[in-house]
Amino acid sequence: MNLDRACDLFLQYLKTERRVSSNTLSAYAHDLMEFINYLSEKKIIDAQNADELQIMEYLTHRRAKGVSASTIARNLSAIRSLFRFLVQEGFSDKQPTEIVDRPRVRRPIPKTLKLEQVDALLKVLDSLDSPIGMRDAAMVELMYASGLRVSELVNLRLNQIDLNANYIRVLGKGSKERIIPFHDFASKRISSYLTHARPALLGLNNSPFLFVTSRKKPLSRLRFWQILKSLASKAGIDPEEVHPHIIRHSFASHLLSRGADLRIIQTLLGHSDISTTQIYTHIQRERLADVVRTFHPRGKRIKKSGLNSNKR
Repeated sequence: MNLDRACDLFLQYLKTERRVSSNTLSAYAHDLMEFINYLSEKKIIDAQNADELQIMEYLTHRRAKGVSASTIARNLSAIRSLFRFLVQEGFSDKQPTEIVDRPRVRRPIPKTLKLEQVDALLKVLDSLDSPIGMRDAAMVELMYASGLRVSELVNLRLNQIDLNANYIRVLGKGSKERIIPFHDFASKRISSYLTHARPALLGLNNSPFLFVTSRKKPLSRLRFWQILKSLASKAGIDPEEVHPHIIRHSFASHLLSRGADLRIIQTLLGHSDISTTQIYTHIQRERLADVVRTFHPRGKRIKKSGLNSNKR
């Protein structure tokens, strides 16, 4: 089968059968077109003619261009998924990526806010009393209370939240639903927003979305990012270090530091693989090292990289 046709069928499968997000679909399309264009330069246009050697040469070519190991690993994952699909659907009888090793990728440790920084940020929310300010306060409070992705937050609908039981139903990546409880502080902010601010923003209009703008529409992710940076600045936090995902990382890290089970955090965050959640254990180990470095008489001799090693 022609590689271009194979790619089109695979992307259609991801969209209709797997129901992946538009961002994920775009990433697959980009990675596969890079690969197909490389093969076409080698006069290879049929999926059956692509073999292990050409795939390894392609990955070596990417590395020579300075592409990071994590990106190359993602490229290989997309190629592997394409050929698995072709075998699964009977369009091909070989899987040329089976013996191709995935590059070793060292997962970066996510940055988080310190507890005192979060406290400072939440205190700023108390001074927001305009309709827009009350909305912003409710959004930030809920994000830290639940660990929502920013896309999940801005697209929340009224029928996804239950203020009597304090939980939200979220449709996350891969259309997987999860139930996330939240505390009374967030509930009170959201209730106040719904009672006093949302009606003022909507006027006589209706909207299915929980958080709306003065133009009666949901916020964009970019707009919420801008709001968060502005609030961080007011809280005395460097706005360049603050972004929506750092609130999610802080939610997970602060739960873990207080003894929450890793599996529960995985469920709350909507991670399909526990290894994704385990990255937060590295944050805790590094903080332990910081305590020793700061307070032990001989602590300054401990290298910062000491607890970041992959060795057990």
